[in-house]
Amino acid sequence: MSDFSWLPDFITEQMSQWHVPGVAIGIAHKGETVFARGFGERDRETKKPVTTQTLFGVASTTKAFTAMTLALLVDQKKLEWNTPIREYMPAFALYDDFATQRMTARDLLCHRSGLPRHDTMWYHSPFTRQELFERLHHLEPTADFRTKWQYQNLMYVVAGMLVEKITGDTWEAFAQTHILAPLGMINSNFSVDDTQKTDDFALPYEARGEDIHNIPFVKNLNYIAPAGALNSNINDMLNWLNVHLSQGLHGDTRFVQESTLNTMHTPQMIVDDPTRNELLGEPFVNYGLGWFVQSFRGHQMIYHGGAIDGFSTRAALLPDNEIAIFITCNLDGCALPGIVMYTLCDHILGLDPLNWHQKAKVIVERDHREAFDLLEKSSKARITDTSPSHPLKSYTGGYTHPAYGTINITMSDENTLQAHYNHRVSAIEHYHYDIFDLVLDRYPQIRLKLSFHTNTNGDISQVTVPLQEGAKDIIFRRIAS
Repeated sequence: MSDFSWLPDFITEQMSQWHVPGVAIGIAHKGETVFARGFGERDRETKKPVTTQTLFGVASTTKAFTAMTLALLVDQKKLEWNTPIREYMPAFALYDDFATQRMTARDLLCHRSGLPRHDTMWYHSPFTRQELFERLHHLEPTADFRTKWQYQNLMYVVAGMLVEKITGDTWEAFAQTHILAPLGMINSNFSVDDTQKTDDFALPYEARGEDIHNIPFVKNLNYIAPAGALNSNINDMLNWLNVHLSQGLHGDTRFVQESTLNTMHTPQMIVDDPTRNELLGEPFVNYGLGWFVQSFRGHQMIYHGGAIDGFSTRAALLPDNEIAIFITCNLDGCALPGIVMYTLCDHILGLDPLNWHQKAKVIVERDHREAFDLLEKSSKARITDTSPSHPLKSYTGGYTHPAYGTINITMSDENTLQAHYNHRVSAIEHYHYDIFDLVLDRYPQIRLKLSFHTNTNGDISQVTVPLQEGAKDIIFRRIAS
């Protein structure tokens, strides 16, 4: 097996470069752990260290668990991958009636519903899982059904509800009973509240320049739990990954049928993501069921990332080498897990090492530059010396959309508006005429244009907001007083 004596120094250096508070990493070979260690701090204020037991939010690596819950139902003959889910859930409805009638469990898990992300709908929202489900038919697609890969968290919520419909258990209870418990994942859970009751968990942080700040755990993540609510640690995650490398066996026990597992690991859709292709230098990246499936410099790699407020994660499998890798850190939107994962793959596969740090840095810096270029372009396009058509108080009130819910516009003082949406308050600045900038609290370089419209009586009647890239602006209609 490879020598990992160089790894601690490499991780420490990368933590310094990316200003990461804490990192946990585990590596297994043929089912045996060959490296497991925590680095840095899970709590910067108290200086508590990261250990192999420290719980991190592993975000979208949860999707493979949701795929596995459906896979286990396939093994139990209670579900078929290609049967329309309306046969199990008659209430399921999308904007596109054809997609409504034909959507299958396979479609839910490989991101080909036709819907873009629409993440603003659920992020920090007050909606229950059932309410999210009921609002889906108001979301317009941006592609035809099964024609384009578009990452979609809400379809994983539907997948979790499909488990509930078939079994009568909540998705969390089914996953706990049929995945976490059998695999000995005794510390893992699906609730940030439960996590914070334990003795060893990481706090979430974000970087503002080189300053690192503690941020709150994401609100109401339990409502979209099947898409990304798992909290786990090195030891538990290696148990999980080893099942995937052992053709569905856990020790000598058959956990999932090999043919079912192979379906999860088989490419279902080509991923249209130029940035991902650029980073990896691969012409094609594919998606299976809850996993990315691709070539890594000529070698098979199955992996998934995860990112949620204050946490970044990578989980990877090198099947030909029987290697499992898990890396997580408590910093928002951090490149470190990917850099370490790819560097480890180079080392384990005996390839000439590439400078993954530099490759990631180029992309991150370009993304930042493009965001500020857009801000500058917007500033130059602003028409100066204009005023709103109405007194500011006329713009206040509630505006609603059948899927996205309600935005409440209030006065923050006598000369300024602010927006209340999904438990968050954002500043509003006048841009020109009846168009205002919505300033996101954590991302001040991003300004969303609020465009207010009047009815034939001259009253403010609606506001449109570009909440989903590539889709039509979302129209929020004013609620009658």
